[in-house]
Amino acid sequence: WKSRLQMSAEKSEGEQSFPQRLQFTPEEAAVLRRCRYESTVYRGLPAGLLGAYAVRRLCHVGMFGSIGKKFPALLWSSALGIGFFVGVSSYQQACFAEIMKLENSQLAEQVRAYKR
Repeated sequence: WKSRLQMSAEKSEGEQSFPQRLQFTPEEAAVLRRCRYESTVYRGLPAGLLGAYAVRRLCHVGMFGSIGKKFPALLWSSALGIGFFVGVSSYQQACFAEIMKLENSQLAEQVRAYKR
């Protein structure tokens, strides 16, 4: 196994060790901004709040036993976080569809290559 120093020493001077930062067109940036907003507002927050409310009600009726009585806020916040993450991730395909509608887009080409 080669160490990182040995590997970086073997690279040519013209080659960079870090990938180039992506440059988005204004249309791509607008689609990504809209996807981030919509995934948060329309999927992440409702799923997180619904999960937290469901766990709250289950704690209230004693479904979680002593843990639900001692640490209900921990359970609520966990359900909120997991629900938020699941909700935001569920919007991925919708964002891919929006990106693929863009014409002459490098990002759309990368998404098409990823989906193959």
